[in-house]
Amino acid sequence: MEACHLENADLSGADLTSVNLRRSHLHSTSLKEARLDHAKLFYALLRYCDLTNASLVKANLSNARLIAGNLEGADFTKSRLMMTKFEESYMEGVRLDDAFLNGTDFSEANDLKAEQLLVAQIRSNTKVPISLVDEPRVAERLKVALEQVKNRAKLRAEVPSPPPDLP
Repeated sequence: MEACHLENADLSGADLTSVNLRRSHLHSTSLKEARLDHAKLFYALLRYCDLTNASLVKANLSNARLIAGNLEGADFTKSRLMMTKFEESYMEGVRLDDAFLNGTDFSEANDLKAEQLLVAQIRSNTKVPISLVDEPRVAERLKVALEQVKNRAKLRAEVPSPPPDLP
């Protein structure tokens, strides 16, 4: 199903475990209570989709865009959300336990709480809604992520070059 286009489809409750929806476009598609564990959704575009109580455990949504979706109660436990963008998505009760966030953009997400973010693996360049920027625990996690990036860059700069080949 890679690079498919679905519009107004009803996949509520479907078992789509390990499905490959890479580079797919889903528009106004219902995935309520669908099982998308281990799904490949990188570079996917999900616009106006309903993922209420969907399971996306260990799914890969890297570089995906979720626009104006209902994600209430969706489970992204241990999912890969690198460079994923949540635009105007409703995120009440979304589980992000141990999800890998790197460059993830929640800045336009609705109803995202600090508690949801604090159980994730936050890495560099993760953007949060303005309402959470001043939340001390979130600010501290973002600061730690930035320090880790700086330390890795410093270590790379200190690695000596290999010696030149001798004749």
